[in-house]
Amino acid sequence: MYTAFFIMRIPEVRIISEEYKKIGMELIEKHPALEVLNRFIKAKAIKLIFLESTKEKKSTLGTVHADCEKIADSKRWAIDADFVITVYEPNVKTFSEAQLKILLLHELMHIGIERTEKGDLKKYLVPHSVQDFRYILEKYGLDWSSPFQQLEFDFD
Repeated sequence: MYTAFFIMRIPEVRIISEEYKKIGMELIEKHPALEVLNRFIKAKAIKLIFLESTKEKKSTLGTVHADCEKIADSKRWAIDADFVITVYEPNVKTFSEAQLKILLLHELMHIGIERTEKGDLKKYLVPHSVQDFRYILEKYGLDWSSPFQQLEFDFD
């Protein structure tokens, strides 16, 4: 008699997150590093969506806590946003409120937006200035995302 085992992969589920939107919008409105982004959002020149995912995402560099994607113009018919920030829930379950704010600040810093010489809007993803963004490393240290870090977040 043979017993068959089937491994069923549960697909990733992503849902719109009001919690991350609330944190993200507070950061955009109050954090000096996001002043330009705030101006363009208030002018309704760009749209953001915040998602949470059930996926435990990894990369060759380690755990991926979140990511920021620029939505291609050809996909705008299906996704009414210029950028999507996805937080991978299994990877942030030990994060404090301060760490979540730093994480979302990090992802928001990837959003590049500016006017060209012709006045057109240019939207792009900003690469890290070093392994992370220099600003975040200098303020919160290299290990800001380590489990159970005791950090204070402020809007300076």
